[in-house]
Amino acid sequence: MKNWLACIALAALPSLAADAASVEQLRFLVGSWNSVPGADAVLGHTGFRLEVKGHVMVRDNRADYPAAAGKPPVSHEDLMVIYAEGSGPLKAIYFDNEGHVIRYTAAALDAKSVTFVSDPVAGQPRFRLTYAASAPDRLSGEFASAPPDAPGKFKPMFTWDLRKVDVPALH
Repeated sequence: MKNWLACIALAALPSLAADAASVEQLRFLVGSWNSVPGADAVLGHTGFRLEVKGHVMVRDNRADYPAAAGKPPVSHEDLMVIYAEGSGPLKAIYFDNEGHVIRYTAAALDAKSVTFVSDPVAGQPRFRLTYAASAPDRLSGEFASAPPDAPGKFKPMFTWDLRKVDVPALH
């Protein structure tokens, strides 16, 4: 009986079919990407994949920072789920191995770039995450923050360049 009621409740929810097109706009991100080594010697890997029949995009990320300034090496891992909710902008929720949870809303989106801005939380900094494709096999990113007293004054904290590693061979 409980399963039957759950089916009725799910059937009453609005369909997400129209939302898939919004997540589809991020198809330029899909794939497996390795960091392009820079002067900081950080190595990383990011993967973007569509899930739930194209209604959701999942990003998993790992960055390995070498020992520096007397500090030991550090590995950072995070996961972000991007989704459409109703007819509004794309949303995302981010989790990392340091216990951070950040909720984002897409603030800008076109065929080759997307910018997510964290939802405001009183007394907390805001964050901005941007990805831009300069070529089908190249992606750049920036993570910026803004202080609680100036929530629109973002300053870059990290930038990175990625190279696609699963580019299909041409026939």
